[in-house]
Amino acid sequence: TTTGSTTGMANTTKTDQYDVPTVRLDTERVTHELAARLATSFLAHVLFLKNQIPFPVVQLARMPDTDTRCRATKKRQQLLSSFDTLASHLYTTFVALSTSLALRRTRVDADEKSGRSDVGTVFLAIVLGPTIGTAKSRVIMGIDGFDIKVWGLRDDAPRSPTLTKTVECSENDGPSEESDSHDSEEDVETDGSTESLYETDEESTVDQTSSEDGEEDSSGDERPPLSRSPSLSLPASSPPPPPLASAPEHVALPPRLEEPDDTVLRAAERLLSFTLARACAEDVHGQGIAAELRMFLHDPSSFDFLPGELIYSVYV
Repeated sequence: TTTGSTTGMANTTKTDQYDVPTVRLDTERVTHELAARLATSFLAHVLFLKNQIPFPVVQLARMPDTDTRCRATKKRQQLLSSFDTLASHLYTTFVALSTSLALRRTRVDADEKSGRSDVGTVFLAIVLGPTIGTAKSRVIMGIDGFDIKVWGLRDDAPRSPTLTKTVECSENDGPSEESDSHDSEEDVETDGSTESLYETDEESTVDQTSSEDGEEDSSGDERPPLSRSPSLSLPASSPPPPPLASAPEHVALPPRLEEPDDTVLRAAERLLSFTLARACAEDVHGQGIAAELRMFLHDPSSFDFLPGELIYSVYV
């Protein structure tokens, strides 16, 4: 089974010539998240169609636990736990695969690179049997249009105009900061002079100890109020400081490619399920995905009718 994307690619793929079930997605490329979800759904279908589990994985997860000590219940819980672990590992596996292919292509000569070097074709093999050497059947899933890039590196995307405008404002704040610092120095000096006035007033009140309490209150009223102090007045020529809350809004760079949402992922999974069900229903020769497939592991050069990329297996 091959899963591929058609936008920006050829109308017919190589797999269409060999009667292989194909799922066509309306997307430019298959991201690692979409590939992991499709691979997990494909594995669940293969386990059920190959008679490895009595019910689909989704139905097994919805079954209630009547008796936890039952052997069948323990086996079902172990299966679901292993399936969840494998699904999480597939996510990181496709991320590592995309990074490895991108690093490998950076070492290739520029003349050998194709025009669409940011996408490629990858394969996933599902082996059913006691061991890999004594496998009873194998199923290959091909993903055409897989997104290839080095994950974890910042993309060389141009900065947005809002970010440039914010940076320019921050650069022009230099003179205003200097003026603010100069004003603060003047405020300190004026505050010092005001404090000296307060000290002289206090000394004069201490000397007049024989006077009445009313005179002390009148001398206290003669102090200049704090609101009339020149240290609190701002010069009219200094510009207002820029707002600090608007700067962090435009720091992050725009992403290169948006991740698909849950609606797109669920639609792709339903399309994959429909394609597999139709492939099983249209099985005329008895060699569909629900049947046990025989494998011939031969040299790929002996099969001239197969593409060069399909080097793992041949279905008959």
